[in-house]
Amino acid sequence: MRKLTHDYKDIFFSPRFALSGKKIRIAFFCILAGYAGYFVLAYINQWMQGQPPVETWNDYSLFPYFDFEAGGLWGGLLAILLFAWLGFAYLTASFVSAKLNYEELCGNPFFSARDAVKYLYEHKRKLYLPPFFIFLFSLLVLVMLLVPIFLGKLPAVGELGLSIFFLFPLMIFAGVLVFVWAVLTVGIFFGPTIAAVEPGDTFEVVFNLFNSIWRQPWRFAGYNAIGAALGKLASLALAYFFLLSVGLFDYLASEVVGYKWDYLLELALGYFRPDAPLVIFASSLFSWNEAVITLPVSEGAPDIGRLGQFSSLILGISFFVLLLFSLAYGLAVIFGTQVLAYLAVRKKEGVDLLSVPAVEAEAVPIVEPQ
Repeated sequence: MRKLTHDYKDIFFSPRFALSGKKIRIAFFCILAGYAGYFVLAYINQWMQGQPPVETWNDYSLFPYFDFEAGGLWGGLLAILLFAWLGFAYLTASFVSAKLNYEELCGNPFFSARDAVKYLYEHKRKLYLPPFFIFLFSLLVLVMLLVPIFLGKLPAVGELGLSIFFLFPLMIFAGVLVFVWAVLTVGIFFGPTIAAVEPGDTFEVVFNLFNSIWRQPWRFAGYNAIGAALGKLASLALAYFFLLSVGLFDYLASEVVGYKWDYLLELALGYFRPDAPLVIFASSLFSWNEAVITLPVSEGAPDIGRLGQFSSLILGISFFVLLLFSLAYGLAVIFGTQVLAYLAVRKKEGVDLLSVPAVEAEAVPIVEPQ
């Protein structure tokens, strides 16, 4: 294991650090779980707008569209459920990955994903409770802000009350709410790393979230920005490797099988849509730029029967799995960066979290003095 310097140089080690089957697998299941929830809820969202699932499949296939502006109250509830599920999947995978990365840095390469999941089950409160409590507090502040605003609908005195109390306390409540939402966002993204690395309970996670990250915000943000850029490049590199591999297989299969493979590939590309936002994100350096990796577009193919249709669907899903694996490598790089960045930030405060692993620290009994 490379010796850490506890500065920005460690962040450039993250692509190599994340190049592990179990780490990429954890990130893959995180993306797959998030996509599965999005897939189901997007189809329900389209069905609530009067479009049957069969028509949605014909229009979007593997990449359904979730219309956040339609559906009224039920559509809003679906959107909340979607974000809650995505947050749960991210928190779980980030915690498990952070625990794996931390134990490996502590010199325990045999710490498995199963061990990390077991540790998660035993310490689930300090992972899920901090963002939940912060969210409840944000709801309380939101109610305190909305009540005076609704009172502003009163005739005559309503407008005057809003004007008088605008600076205090309404702007105070609004500022606190924005700050709490910022803390909640940071807690969702980086809280699992703190929970996996730091020994202690729920209070310790919240305390270190405020104490460490907010005392060195630019260093922590800069390290993670570098890691995000490296994750994007790593994901593109793996996607290009997959593209070359598929291209080689396409050439061999076309020469050996002939037109049957060509028709099968055309139909498979109909399911795996290169113009879908997720595919564009995975194949371009920036989502607003042209794709770095150019993918072929289906031009249609003759009917090859039910078995051919089913085979093309399997092939399209296989392309989709390769897409998720390329994204998973980038996410694994980001997970590794978060651990390396937090260790560097804590080292600047004089705390070396690599000296005693958290598992060993919790296993050491505390002996009271006689």
